Amino acid sequence: LGASVFITDMRAADIAAAVAAISAVVPGAAVMAAPPMDLASFPSVAAFASAFADQLRGQPLHVLVNNAGANFMGVDPWHTAAGVAGIPQVNVLGPFALTQQLRPLLQAAGPKARLVAVASVMHRKTSMPEDLGSFFTDWWVGGSYRNCKL
Repeated sequence: LGASVFITDMRAADIAAAVAAISAVVPGAAVMAAPPMDLASFPSVAAFASAFADQLRGQPLHVLVNNAGANFMGVDPWHTAAGVAGIPQVNVLGPFALTQQLRPLLQAAGPKARLVAVASVMHRKTSMPEDLGSFFTDWWVGGSYRNCKL
């Protein structure tokens, strides 16, 4: 279809493994490694956006797929230095910051540019908390994950 696909992750080795796996299944696919990025860190998101823009060399970004996947299973609760629970940071705030950073590249692609946010059916099992501040700070098994899918 003529699309170039760029893959990122927190670890360069995981990016390389994903690129190799896709290339093995789809020979000739235009799949490339993008710089590593940690959605839990706004400075990492900003550094990624800058390096990725350089990697594109002036080309627009036609489609951005946000598919963050932090969940609660087997993970000890953690919070950012700003007090945000890890799950909403990685699943909501990080992708939002990334989208904002890459917005000029999407806008350069014109009206056919697309943003795809991958979620899950877990949004059916929750509702917004009365205390909206708790949406970003609370960590309770399954709950903060479900809330991120709204």
